Amino acid sequence: MPSPILLRGRGLLIALIVVASSGSPAFADKFRDFKAAAAKPPSCGLIPYDSLQQRCVSIGERVEKWCKTKRSACKGDDKKSDLKERLANGKQCVAEREDVTQVFAEAKSKLARENGDVKKFAATIIDKIEAGESGHAQVLNDYRGAVANCEKQLKLAK
Repeated sequence: MPSPILLRGRGLLIALIVVASSGSPAFADKFRDFKAAAAKPPSCGLIPYDSLQQRCVSIGERVEKWCKTKRSACKGDDKKSDLKERLANGKQCVAEREDVTQVFAEAKSKLARENGDVKKFAATIIDKIEAGESGHAQVLNDYRGAVANCEKQLKLAK
């Protein structure tokens, strides 16, 4: 039977091996996630954080529903009931787009705090997010204008 000192030494060696190997895969996964995200076109796929990316995708589905599928533009010849529905659709669209904007702002904030080997990928992702911000801001403003127009048309219809 081996001595207790020898057993304790083996246990320490095994503990060191487990601790050393458990850190590497997590870092390797993070590195791969950031590298893959940095190579993606502008979309929710740019976000290398699972929870934020999932929120982005979920909100993106709602943007699709409220901003692209449902009508939100109001015209002077619309019925009052149509104006109310389109106004509600437009307001929901604006809310969803604001939520997406918030998710990307949170992602940028987290990315800006990254360091080490992923920092260069984080900077690339931030650049891609920022490159799309003005276009997204313009679309959001357009929908805000559509909501204001619907509110105006609804007041005139009374």
